[in-house]
Amino acid sequence: MEKWQNEIEGIPDEVVSLIPGYLHRRAKEVDDLKQYLSASNYSAMKQIGHKLKGNGNAYGFRVISHLGHQIEIAAVDEDDQKLKGFVDDLEKELARLTS
Repeated sequence: MEKWQNEIEGIPDEVVSLIPGYLHRRAKEVDDLKQYLSASNYSAMKQIGHKLKGNGNAYGFRVISHLGHQIEIAAVDEDDQKLKGFVDDLEKELARLTS
């Protein structure tokens, strides 16, 4: 059993079946965020952060949602140091959930 299965509560079965794909797509977004950070593409990072903020809660992952919100704010502020930290935290959280 993957760790994410212990963290979701009250999520409909139809949504639970989508979670492995959801987490896989988020891992791809971590790669995208790293590329956008090195290119100073704050608009794209803000967009991904906003999306993570919303869909993290929809899938029952509050930490992903929180990190998405922090990425969105740091992108608006164009704060590379915070963005790197939040992207690293997101990567660690996804690794933890899928281990």
